[in-house]
Parts: sequence; structure tokens; C-alpha cells
Amino acid sequence: NVEAIRILGPHLADRNPTLRRYVAARFVEFGQREALKPAVLEESMAMLAGSSWRGLEQAALVLGTLDHKPAAPRFIELLEHSRPEVNISSAWGLRKLRIPETLAAAFKHAQAVSDKREGIMPDAGRQLSQLFQMFGDLRYREADPLLRRFVPKSSLDITVRMSACWALGCLYENQPDNDLAG
Repeated sequence: NVEAIRILGPHLADRNPTLRRYVAARFVEFGQREALKPAVLEESMAMLAGSSWRGLEQAALVLGTLDHKPAAPRFIELLEHSRPEVNISSAWGLRKLRIPETLAAAFKHAQAVSDKREGIMPDAGRQLSQLFQMFGDLRYREADPLLRRFVPKSSLDITVRMSACWALGCLYENQPDNDLAG
């Protein structure tokens, strides 16, 4: 019931990873029920407005899964979060929401991270991978030059390269670019 959801809400940020993941999974399940969905969204959005990295991560996963588009502006803000658990789950959430209006801000962030290419850590690669997939999924042509930078083989995380190649494939679906294919 709604009261149980209110009691469970703070546990999205629990120190115990098993408990917080369990609560998030139940929130996704409860969010499928029309009677409970408003309470689930309210508790998740309250957690997303907070500062606990554990709660931010779980709230992003719940809200992205439930396709709660009002979470998008906060996801954009959280791309800069210092904890990879938060900035990766926020990028994932943006990808799941598929909102064209978020592309420009996500692209600006991806460019900034990519400009530090030599210093990209695996976690930054996981975030870029999510953003690149969003660019491809939404056919964001402005990302083409950025994506091409990741096509050549390098020592970076292979998922970044795969995501860039996949996204470019989406951009050029049914209109091959022979130079790129080479």
C-alpha cells in the first residue's frame, strides 16, 4: 500500500546494497500498479532530489525504468556527480527516457569527458557508452564527429568504441558512409 511505499522510500539509500537494490526492484514492480505508481514516483523523485549517492543511484534506476520523464533535468545535473554509480546510472536513465530535448546537454557533457580522452577511467567509459547509445538511438547527427573519434582501436574501454560504432551505424542506417565503413 501507499504507506508501505513511504516507509520503504528512505531505504533506497540504505548502506546495505542488497536492501537498497531490493527496495528499488520492488519500486519498479509497484510502479506498474496504477494505484501505487504516484507514491513510488514521489518517493523516488524525493530521493533523486537528495544528496546520498546510494539513493541517487537507485532512484535513477527506478525512474529510468518507469520512464518518468520529469526526472530528466536532474539526470542531466547528475552526469557531473563525482560518484560513478550516480553519473553512470543517470546517463543510463537519460538513455531510457529517450527525450530529444536532453541531447544537447548530454552531448556537451560527453564532449567534455571525451576531451580528457587520455585520462578517461573505465567508469567514465561506462557513462560515455550510455550516452553514445542514446545518441544513436535518437539519431543525433550532431554527435557524428565525436563518435568518430572513438572508432579507431585504442587502449580505452572497448564498450566505448562498440557504443560509438553502434551509434554511427544507427546514424547511417540505410545511407552508408563508405569512408566510415572503411
